Amino acid sequence: MNLKVSGAGNLKQLKQLDKLQVDFAGLIFENSGMEGSDLNSQNIEDSDFDIKLVGEFLNADYDDIMEAVENFNLSIVQLNGDESPFLCEKIAGEIEVIKTIRIESDKPVDYKLADYDEPCDYYLFEPAPNLSDFSLKVFKKSKIEKPFFISGKFVTANLKEILSFSHPDFLGINLSADGGESPSINNLPKLLEFIASFRGKR
Repeated sequence: MNLKVSGAGNLKQLKQLDKLQVDFAGLIFENSGMEGSDLNSQNIEDSDFDIKLVGEFLNADYDDIMEAVENFNLSIVQLNGDESPFLCEKIAGEIEVIKTIRIESDKPVDYKLADYDEPCDYYLFEPAPNLSDFSLKVFKKSKIEKPFFISGKFVTANLKEILSFSHPDFLGINLSADGGESPSINNLPKLLEFIASFRGKR
């Protein structure tokens, strides 16, 4: 099981996540840049990270995305908005793509995946804002045939459930930069606590 942490905004945070043996680090972009960040292609390359860098975008256009891929040495692109299958396919011709899919109920999500199954390499499942109750059983009801991440919003309150969850394409957990009491790069003590449990029990 892999661990992905979204919201790294500077070189120090990336180094922290790399030392913690986090598998994927998400960099959140506004268009093609990261305002106020000291990250750039050169210092990322010089740091020789083992961690895979994921550029996270919300309804950005192709040129902005590809500019960020080049400027920040990204390994993967994550699309969090209403991006069309056509755009996903165009980007996937250059780099691997994670498509975020929002879960709105406990009903199977096959209908949401049909258009993205061909162009995308991975899925990230996260709860819709109005979803108050959720069971991981939805993933066993659905026909998912690509590696996928599950949002930490589903699992951080019940680590035991996710550690016993089994699916042939389950790739790992995605923790977001929500702050507060959630494990995130903005709440390093809580993140360290979660990673210790995650590493110790998996």
